[in-house]
Amino acid sequence: MQVAIINPYSIIGFHSCDREVGLRVLNGKEELFSSNNSWDWLGSGIYFWEQNPVRALEYAIESSQRLQFNKIPIKTPFVLGAIIELQNCLNLVESQSLKILSGAY
Repeated sequence: MQVAIINPYSIIGFHSCDREVGLRVLNGKEELFSSNNSWDWLGSGIYFWEQNPVRALEYAIESSQRLQFNKIPIKTPFVLGAIIELQNCLNLVESQSLKILSGAY
């Protein structure tokens, strides 16, 4: 039996980037591109810090200081905020989701 867990809500996410990239995205001249590197924590995608703009800025600053690795280095730390509509998600905080991972479903 396969169970899909739907989270019918939104979250606020914050994306660390370079100021030039952030301004191009805000002005509609560019979109964020999915990262697809062997070192990406959770696979390919666009990474956001959930509900944490301070951590997003810290990460951007760390990246500009080369303490974090980015394929394209951040020169001027910048943070984009986004409302993210959660659709079909596996929430690893819920016991139902953990049962799915363990094969108990």
